[in-house]
Amino acid sequence: MSNRARVGVLLSGNGSNFQALCDASTGGAAFTIACAISNKPEAYGLTRAANAGVKASAIDHRPFKS
Repeated sequence: MSNRARVGVLLSGNGSNFQALCDASTGGAAFTIACAISNKPEAYGLTRAANAGVKASAIDHRPFKS
């Protein structure tokens, strides 16, 4: 069993930060990406996640606004 931390990544756009984290996680970092979540279903970062084999979902944030 790996003792690498499993992290979730929040994204809302191009996913360049997701990509940097993904690259680091495959390069020996102490974490692995477990999932990616976006508030925008059209966010390209969700495509990046799918291409990396990472579970990804879009969740509409509007019902949670106060």
